[in-house]
Amino acid sequence: MAEVLANLFYLMEGSFSSPIVDGFKDLLENKHLYQSVNIALPSFEVAYKKVSEIPNLKKTQPDALAECQHIYNSVPEFGWQIISPKTINYMGLGGDSMPPKRIVEIEFTPATIKIFCPTCDRIEPHNFYYGTDFFRPIKESYDKSPNDFQVFLLSYECQSCKNTPLVFIVRREKAKIILSGRVPMEQVVVSKIIPKSQKKFFSDAVIAFNSGQILPGKFLLRTFIEQYIREVTENKTSQNIEGLLEKYAEALPKDFRDRFPSLADIYSKLSVDIHKADSTPELFTECQLLIEEHFEAKKVFKLS
Repeated sequence: MAEVLANLFYLMEGSFSSPIVDGFKDLLENKHLYQSVNIALPSFEVAYKKVSEIPNLKKTQPDALAECQHIYNSVPEFGWQIISPKTINYMGLGGDSMPPKRIVEIEFTPATIKIFCPTCDRIEPHNFYYGTDFFRPIKESYDKSPNDFQVFLLSYECQSCKNTPLVFIVRREKAKIILSGRVPMEQVVVSKIIPKSQKKFFSDAVIAFNSGQILPGKFLLRTFIEQYIREVTENKTSQNIEGLLEKYAEALPKDFRDRFPSLADIYSKLSVDIHKADSTPELFTECQLLIEEHFEAKKVFKLS
């Protein structure tokens, strides 16, 4: 019975591993620090439907199927174990094998993802290199729910440069996975229309916003504008930023000023929210788009 039961779990495993792989890919490619993805794991009935249709299996092994369903229905979530493509000593303890499987466990290998490579300075495919997990139950009683909580450590290698792997920490709470850490810090692809000298402030603003730090993000957007204005007006010391913004605007063609976003207006809006300590996200998104529109228009007008 034990061997038949193990084979049934193996046959059903693909029904569970597939949405987990897709969930990790979505999280690492599209989400930001502390954001999450809820993985829709199939019901037992969906998972064993194809298995039960294997010729003679249901007829000859009804007890095994019944026991299999009983176990899956009695465990709210299952343990997840990463299968790495490379053999590496587990936790530095010696030996070349992974630890034994826990009570009921789903094995999966994370897919290749497309993310920003800091060495190549562009989006590149990254191959999953190695991963492991740290595991404990959320609930006090291990017997009742042994697989509620895990923390995964995953490393990825850029297909192009094959430089130092990128490392991610993913926290799992039942069927929800949360991006809880990464090295190096997230970097965003900033439009080429953004002035190169101040690009870091703009990029850091977007990263702060993506990580839920809305107010620091607004401050960094305003810092971007201020540092750009100081450079183009060649004034690094004046405390009268409004005066520098006015000087900058006067140097632009009237047709441009009438039709496109004003950096002075954007700076003023951001200042109001900063002074109010307003962490609502709408203004950040609005100002980000207005800044990009301003510099896109300068490119069209061929203004330096």
